[in-house]
Amino acid sequence: MDIIEKNETVISNGKVICGVTVYENEKKSVPMVYLISTEEIGDEIIEKCTELGSNVFNMTVITLKEWNEYLSPWEAENIISEHDNFLGKADIFLDFILKDVMSYTECALTTTPSESVLVGYSMAGLFSLYSMYKTDQFDRVASVSGSLWYPKFFDFVKRNKDFNYPKKVYISLGDGESKARNGYLKSNEYITQEIYTRYASEGIECEYEINEGNHFNHVADRIAKGVTWLLKK
Repeated sequence: MDIIEKNETVISNGKVICGVTVYENEKKSVPMVYLISTEEIGDEIIEKCTELGSNVFNMTVITLKEWNEYLSPWEAENIISEHDNFLGKADIFLDFILKDVMSYTECALTTTPSESVLVGYSMAGLFSLYSMYKTDQFDRVASVSGSLWYPKFFDFVKRNKDFNYPKKVYISLGDGESKARNGYLKSNEYITQEIYTRYASEGIECEYEINEGNHFNHVADRIAKGVTWLLKK
């Protein structure tokens, strides 16, 4: 798979918020995976998906610098440290993806994607599920080790029964992620299971997978497993 475009993108007050890298594997209409990441890991994800026998896809990696600021759906107090910076700019960032990143990607590709797939890890996993309530542009969605403990998110899910149903939703969590003293983090396994059950009961084709380890173990492997499952026909 070749990197065909690289771009540093400015979206707020002159600050460089994210980088955008587009990978084109097939010069024909195949699914486009939009991966939100803290670093450029496109080559690694593609290699691991190939090892898992994934169906073919193209990929856009969005490397976001202001992680908590632009992935949090609303403002919240500091949860993990004094540097959390949950400013609730998810709607701004989603609008940027829909209007700028997706058009930029499609211009860079040889053909139009057959589907759009949104994949996120940690806070980006929270953002991926939140996006389902805001747009119908993503056909398949993955929340990998998602920060679904985020204050009031479970209440948001329970309140909003009408949302844009994707074809498939993948949700995963590490078996050590909820072994924490922090009350929010400790609740993540229960909340994640409940959200998965809710989506499955709505008739969405869902997968819930428990991986070995804590939040920071085998990140690329977990993402690749999610992408591979989502792209199964």
